[in-house]
Amino acid sequence: MAKVVPADAPSTPSYAVQQPPDPRKANYYLGCGAVTCVAVAAAALLPFGYVAYGAILVSFSLALAVALPAVLVLSLWFRTFLRDSDLYTKLLLLSYKVLFFGRKTPTAADLDPKKLKPKAKMKMFPIAYALNIAVPHGDEDDFLENTVSFTNNVAVAFEENLSRLPMTRVPARFRPGEDPVAYVMARLGDVYPPVRGDWSDKTSDDALTHFCLYGIGAHRVERSGDFFVVRTNALAALPVREGLERYGGDCYFDVATWRVAKIVRREPAGGDVRGATVDISYVPGNEKWEYVKFCFRSSLFSLVTLVDHLYGVHLAVGNVVVTASRECLDADHPLRRFLAPFSYQTISVNDNARNNLINPRSMGPRNFAFTEEGLQLAWAAAPSLVFGGPELAGDAGLDDGRLFAALFDRRVYVDRVTEKLGGSTPYWDQASEYHGIVKGFAKAYLDCYYATPDALLDDAQAMHFLGECVGQLTRPSAADLTKDPSTVLGALSAAATYDLLVNTVSRYCDIVTAGHEQVGTVPVYAQDVSFCSFRWPEGEMMGTKQTAITQATLMAFTSMPMPMLLCEPGSSGDWTHLFLDGPQKPTLDAHFAAFQAALAAFSAKCDAYDAAAADRPFPHCFGLSTFNPKYLETSVSV
Repeated sequence: MAKVVPADAPSTPSYAVQQPPDPRKANYYLGCGAVTCVAVAAAALLPFGYVAYGAILVSFSLALAVALPAVLVLSLWFRTFLRDSDLYTKLLLLSYKVLFFGRKTPTAADLDPKKLKPKAKMKMFPIAYALNIAVPHGDEDDFLENTVSFTNNVAVAFEENLSRLPMTRVPARFRPGEDPVAYVMARLGDVYPPVRGDWSDKTSDDALTHFCLYGIGAHRVERSGDFFVVRTNALAALPVREGLERYGGDCYFDVATWRVAKIVRREPAGGDVRGATVDISYVPGNEKWEYVKFCFRSSLFSLVTLVDHLYGVHLAVGNVVVTASRECLDADHPLRRFLAPFSYQTISVNDNARNNLINPRSMGPRNFAFTEEGLQLAWAAAPSLVFGGPELAGDAGLDDGRLFAALFDRRVYVDRVTEKLGGSTPYWDQASEYHGIVKGFAKAYLDCYYATPDALLDDAQAMHFLGECVGQLTRPSAADLTKDPSTVLGALSAAATYDLLVNTVSRYCDIVTAGHEQVGTVPVYAQDVSFCSFRWPEGEMMGTKQTAITQATLMAFTSMPMPMLLCEPGSSGDWTHLFLDGPQKPTLDAHFAAFQAALAAFSAKCDAYDAAAADRPFPHCFGLSTFNPKYLETSVSV
């Protein structure tokens, strides 16, 4: 059984959200006091004064006088930089800060069609843990300069080998009353992304409704009799490292009021049966209630990050579509041109994820509580844990056409979800409206090149692309991946095949923009280890200082600027120059302008919804920014 929190244990306070500084300024935090650091630096640099005169006469003395104090100062500083972290995290964050402050925000001008690489098979590297998934090497990405430099080679070698460093546990805890948000932002605030929404209350029971109905759990709400439920107990049996708490907890809300009713936590049963568990129900007011709420929030944060974000968005969708695009479509194919902004740097981002988030001893394994066996099991289970997969689309008796519709047609998918819920939610309302805008643009674009569905069947490259995407996303076994892509589509009619292409393209664009926003843009959760923690000591309602730094470092990666989805036609964000010259170009430009106008109108509607949040009764007194186009980037960032 998990350790019992004493009955008089207070609720974890809601530490105030902190925003990054504006303007940004690099901060290489020193973990010692300012006076001490100045004294150390002064003492280290003192030899400069004594050797200055002699250095004029003896060049070797000059070199030595410069090198030794510099090495000493650097060594002393590095010992204080992120004092509560291991060497891996220090080096990774230091390198990221250098990259972050050396990069300008890309615009549409960076989407240079001349830098689209030709159709070709790419160098692929298998993902550790994840069966039958490989990602291209980062240098296969479009829009990169085709040059190889010494600096680039050093950076690649650094990235490929950094995870060889050992996983060192630093046990430092927060002192009673110490603010974990202030602690994190003092060290990573310069590269941390902004926090959106009103999260002045994070830990109350009402905040749990915010968390699940409008927050990170909104896409995972299910119906179970008289309750809505968000589940994480699928992780409960997976082994974790000694001294750390297990994941798990299914959170139930009353259907009529959306007030939390109970959390059912799957816990070890004890006895002689290895891995045996028992489900224990906790209700508000129970002596362990606050602890169980923290375990549930942290478990959902971990589940969504590993399964929905890393596996679902980056590997199962983003990687599959961008790989098929590069290997099946010429650089001047109209479909490749359409997908280009939605695939911007996806190859290099996923290669970075392979090295820095997924590989053994990389940031992912260092963040999560799993043992090596537990992590292997979690990745193996990921395809079945993605919400909305088998349980919504894999009903017995579905033929290929209806299966493809359930998986790729967002309208069908939303209808199935809301039918099972017994009604819609604000999340699914906005999801449906946003997708309608994206699909309208995709279909209008494709209609310009395929006057009839039969025209698609005559386009061998597009059919190859569609077969690869559908085949890998619906039949991921090794045997299925070797099938001829043309057989994957079965006996679909020309009209059904064309609809499938439109749905596949629009669903991809939806997932890498708003889908990624929902599961990957989560700074409010990662900023505060008393709110959500990827791992935490058994019986404690807060992660350690090391976890605070590692999960905030992972979140900071999403601060890297990317092209924005919403732009003014004709501005620096306009990517119509990617469209091929020809008789369709004026019509395509008009469709792009209509797309941007629809996005702008929807953004204004989202703003109005958020502005009116305080005037709405519970449970709808919260804002929802997931689908607001003004926040969305054109493609996935880590």
